[in-house]
Formats: sequence, structure tokens, C-alpha cells
Amino acid sequence: MSTAGTSRKLIVVGIIVIIIIGIVAAYFLLMPPGKKKPRINIYYNAGNAARERIATILASEWGKLGFEVVVQAQEWPVYLDTIMDPEAFDVYIIGWAPDYVDPDNYATPMAYGGTQFSTLKTYEVASASDVANYLSDAKVFEVEDDWYVVVGPKGTGATVDIPAGKKILVVQYEVDEEATLPVGESVPWIHINPAMYRNTTLDALIVAGVRDLNTIHRKAIYQAVQQITNFQVPIIWLAQFMMVHGQWTWVHGWYYHPVKPVRFDLLWEDADAPNVKIGDLGGGVAGTPTMSYYNNESIIGIATIGWPESFDGAFTYETFGWELLWLIGDQVVTYWKEETEYVDKDLAVAWAATPDAMTYYFVIRGDVKAYNRWVSQIQEEFGTTTAELYNISALDVLFSIWRVGWLEGDPSWMVNAYIDINGSKVLNETEFDNLLQTTPLVAEYKGVTKDVHNLSELLEFFGSEGTPTAGVLELKLTTPYPAILAILSDAFLSVVPMKYVFDAAGWDYEAALADIQYGKNIAALANYINKSLGEEEFSHRLLHKYPIATGPFYVYDYVENQHIILKKNPYYWNATLYTENPNYGTIDYVIYVIYDETAPRLSLYKAGGVDFCYVPAENIPDVNNTVYPDTNYKIIIRVDPNLLTYDIAYIVLNTYKFPFNITLVRQALTWAVPFETIYSEVYNNLTVPLYGVIPKGMLGYTEKNIIKYTYNITKAQELIEKSGIFKTTTTATLSIPLVPVPIAVLPIIVRTKKE
Repeated sequence: MSTAGTSRKLIVVGIIVIIIIGIVAAYFLLMPPGKKKPRINIYYNAGNAARERIATILASEWGKLGFEVVVQAQEWPVYLDTIMDPEAFDVYIIGWAPDYVDPDNYATPMAYGGTQFSTLKTYEVASASDVANYLSDAKVFEVEDDWYVVVGPKGTGATVDIPAGKKILVVQYEVDEEATLPVGESVPWIHINPAMYRNTTLDALIVAGVRDLNTIHRKAIYQAVQQITNFQVPIIWLAQFMMVHGQWTWVHGWYYHPVKPVRFDLLWEDADAPNVKIGDLGGGVAGTPTMSYYNNESIIGIATIGWPESFDGAFTYETFGWELLWLIGDQVVTYWKEETEYVDKDLAVAWAATPDAMTYYFVIRGDVKAYNRWVSQIQEEFGTTTAELYNISALDVLFSIWRVGWLEGDPSWMVNAYIDINGSKVLNETEFDNLLQTTPLVAEYKGVTKDVHNLSELLEFFGSEGTPTAGVLELKLTTPYPAILAILSDAFLSVVPMKYVFDAAGWDYEAALADIQYGKNIAALANYINKSLGEEEFSHRLLHKYPIATGPFYVYDYVENQHIILKKNPYYWNATLYTENPNYGTIDYVIYVIYDETAPRLSLYKAGGVDFCYVPAENIPDVNNTVYPDTNYKIIIRVDPNLLTYDIAYIVLNTYKFPFNITLVRQALTWAVPFETIYSEVYNNLTVPLYGVIPKGMLGYTEKNIIKYTYNITKAQELIEKSGIFKTTTTATLSIPLVPVPIAVLPIIVRTKKE
């Protein structure tokens, strides 16, 4: 065939293609607006059955609103890139579990739009007419307890209609336009919330909630936040999970905290609890002899799934790891059992802060020892000599906090966002007493506040007079933060003795003390702790494998992915607690056995081989009310709608994109969600409605002036019609994650540890 002939044929084909493209383009351009369907592509991970089912339900219902809905899978690495790219994603389903007890752990990561403020202040005013002295314009939120929250830009002349006798909180702001990153240049989860939603009023409230340390003010502020996130629905708030608790009835003393695990040394069992074989365990890292262990009145047995990410608090960021650290470690402060409002004493016997809340001082108790059961293993692996016991002091507390922040592992954001690790230091008692006499501090304990002028006065205020002490931690903050005590109570900040790390590494501890000026120049630790090595850094290698114990239990032995044996700590500083309640301290072992397959795990549970067990929701009817032979003991799995976790599920809408940038569309999509169907068919009736960013039970939760969305397809269709979106054609994407929660950051870096 000639070259010329070939060229002519190619030209003809090209002309035909151009004609076809033109016809198709003309069809879509001339097609009546009412017939154009914006498309929503739904991406999901086939391994996440719950979210796959939700995506299928949404596809069906949102199709009734005129959308073309396509369902398609997406692998996790691709998905992670997608949700961090506002040009790539449109909608996805996700979950959130709190890191600590405070509404900011929800409002900032999920609702803050990235607005920066040059000034932001809160004022209580006596009457509505006073608002004109502070604001040039105002938005008003009526919340609970006769409070009104009024938000607006700094200026004068704003008028508001608020009845006489009401309590009024004014939030005044000035936006820093230069410092505020444009929405189009913002990255979700880093500079802005995952929905790419910016609302200056909402942002001002969220920042005010962090800066205003008054609990009454914060409650009113977060209720206003709740109202905005409910009405604007940049995120469709799907569900809050109930606490599902199951156990054999021979166990007593169980209690529930929505964030902290239960302490097993505060539980006890009936003396005639059955003696049932758990399995042949041991022979692990500690080299204990393999032997038969039996579940009885002195052992708590748990059958579960998975494996902790690490025994090192600087790197573990999941539920299992934090539960273990909660049992073997101690923190600066703690929450006692069910308490969620006020922290209690733990390693700190007293504390106080400067009036601006920028510096905290913690007096550390002096009778705490850390137990090292790994002396021979460390000698064998590293060729170094460690002691069995280490005294804990304020320097060890600072070392532990500094190390978490310095190594920049997953949980480090909670340290680095709020604490100046290199600016913090250690004082002795005399130095602190002298400081108090010249610079009075403010002490607050269980809701009572007092100005203190000397160390004796501070210790007396906390009921700690006569308690031996081991120095004072001066903790510098980068910004006042109301939840700093809640963060310091988290298990990842369990205290590790600095000398244990240095002995195991073979480093000169005394030389290091001189280098850091005995705690006055903690930044010099960077000469020893080399964060550039990542997970190969020595202190991590040590603590990942050989955790040290200051808590009620210690790690006796473990075999990875098979079992973990905890044993009662003979050197636990708070063992006197057990004399106050003879039921406490009766558990000698806590044994975790790992069964990722459901059948053998449930079989062991139903046989009485463990006291607690992870039971999938679909298996609850089969397991519940199992009776132990020839006794009255049985398994009771309790589901109580009034006993809620703070774990939530929600649907993120990309408000940076059409049509999710239209409030009416977002509301329509919310009305088109069959919540009750999802609750029953997907979540097995183990959830309750979630109306905004604040879960029920958290400070700031409210149902006042809240829309309680239910399935109403007619209302949804009316709102879509009102929005007029079918005059424009576009494509949208709905993505479903392959793993529970995304890696996330904001100053704000946030990454959740559990689904």
C-alpha cells in the first residue's frame, strides 16, 4: 500500500472522529439542564464490609435525588493520597476515636477551617446593648443554661436581640488575612478540616474554645460549635457507638471510662470461679518455662485480636498498646475509674500554673520505683548491665515527655503541639518554694481554685502534706491549652527512668546529667537520643522489646502474635490502695491470648477459659447468656444506649467542590441518608444518632436548636430542586477508606488510634 493512500485514509478517519466528538459534545451542551446528572463515584475497600454496605445504601438513596452513582473499589495507599488531595476526593466515610477527654479533640481536627486571627478575645457582658461596644456585626447562638454566644468582628455598632436577664458571652475577632492560607492552597487534615470547609464564625468559636480556660464559657462555646456543624453539615454526622461490654458473671468491679481502659487490679473474682485451662503459655522473650495456665479467681483472661504496635509509648498509637501501657505504666496525672471531668493525682502529688496558664509546675512523688524484669535479657542482647529497680524523679518525667516529642512518633503531635519540650526543666523543692514566694501560682484541683504562695501551702491544698517528693517539673507550653492535663494522663506518656535507657545503652549517665545541667538544659539529650535513626534509635529498640513497669502490673513474658502475660508488680508504689479495699489487688496475672480467627476465640470464651473476649456484633446472640455447666455463672453481654463510647462515624463531603459547596445540597444529602437502616443493618443496633461534631457525654454536647435529621427523601428532593444544581453538570467521588482512620495533622496534627 502506498504512503499517500495511507495518509488519505488517516485523514478520513481523523475527520470522522472529530465529527463524532462534535456530535457528542453538542448533545451534552444542548441537553436540557434538567436531564444532566451530576455523578458520584463511590470508592470502598472490599475488606471493610460495614462501609461497603453504607456506600451501597448511599448509592441507592442519593440516586433518587437525580445523581448518577457509580460504585468502585480503591486501594488504601491510593485512598490515602486521595483524601489528602482536595482536587481528587469528594466524599468518604470514616471514623474517629478520641485521644483524650476534651471537645477540642473533635472540633479542631474535624471542623476548624484554618482561619488565622490577629486578635481573638472573649467577654462576658451584662446586656444585649453592650454587644455594640465590641462587635461591628454579630451572629447569635442561643445555647443551654440561659447563655447566648455572640460572635463577630471587632468593632462597634452591632445590634442583637437577646432577652433581658440572659448570660451573654461575646467572641470578638480580627482575621489575619495574610496569615490565613487560601482554601484552594490548603491540604485537608493538615491546614484545614477534612471537608475543606471554612466558616469564619465557626473558626473563631473553635479558637475561643481553646483559649478561654473557663469551663462554663467553653461549654457554651462548644454548644455553638455543635449548632453550626449540625446546620451546615460539611460532614454528615452518622453515628456514635454504644459501649458493648461482655464478661463472665464471676468477675466483679468492672467500670467504664469512655477513653481510658479498665484497670484490672481494681477488679476481683468470686472465690469459687471455675478453674479452666487457658493454654500452654510462656517460653517467650523473657524465657519463662512453658506451662499450663488456668483461668481462675486470681487471673484475668482476655481473648482478643491483633498485636500492639509497640511497648514504647513514643511510637504506639492504637488501643491495644495504650491498654498495656495503662496497666504497666504510670502517668503524671490520671482519671480515677469513671471520672471524666477532673484529673486526679498520680506521679504528681500537686500542681499549679502561672495565671496565663503558659507554665505548669508538677511536684513529683518520691516513693516510686520502676521495675526492670529484663536484666538478663538486656545483658545477653546488648552486653550491658541494668538494675532491677530505678527510682523515679521529676527528671525522669521530663525525660519521658521530651523523648516522645523529640522522636516524633505517631503520638508526638499531642506533645509538640502544646509543650515546649526544650524550654521545660526540672527544679528542686527549694528552688520551687522560692519561686512560689516571689511569684504566686494558681492551683486547681477537682474544680476548686486557690492562689498558693509556698510549697507547703500547695501540698496541703492537694492533701499531699507529708508525702515524700522527688523534685518539680516545670512544663512550658507553647500556648495555653485547657486539655493539657488530659493529655498528660494518656498512657503513651507513661514515665520511663532515664537511667534505665542509659544503662542499657552503655552511655555515661553521670556525664549526661552534667550535659543537661541536671534538667535545666534538657535539649542536650539530643546528643544521645538520635531521632534521625527512626525506629532503629536505641531507646526505642529497648522499650519496644523490654518495657519497664511503674504501674500495677509488669510484662512477665510474651510471644508475638500469640500471648502476653502480665504479672502483679511487687514494687508498685500505690499498693496501699489494696489495703483500703480488700477486693483490690487480688489479681495476680492478666493474660491476653491472641486469636484472629473468630471460632477458636469464642470457643475458649464460652468454655470459661477467659473472662473477657472480643465478640463480633453478629456473634453476640450466640455467645450472650452462655451458662457455665452446673453453675449459675453465665456470660452477660451488655448493650446500653445510655452507656456510650466517644467513638463516632461520619461522612466527609468535599465542600471545596460542586455541588457539596452548597448548603442546601449538603442538607438534602443528609435527609437522604436512611440512618435507621444503617444503624440496624450495618451497625447491628449498636449506635445512637450523632447530631454534630461533639459526641453525647462530652463537654459542649447539646440538642438545643439542633436539627435531628432522619430519612426523608421527599424533603431531600425538595431541597435539591431548590438548590438548582441540575443547571450545571459535574462529577463527584465518594471514597471509602481501607483502614479505620487517616493519618491526620493540624496544629492540630491529629491521628486517631482506634476506630
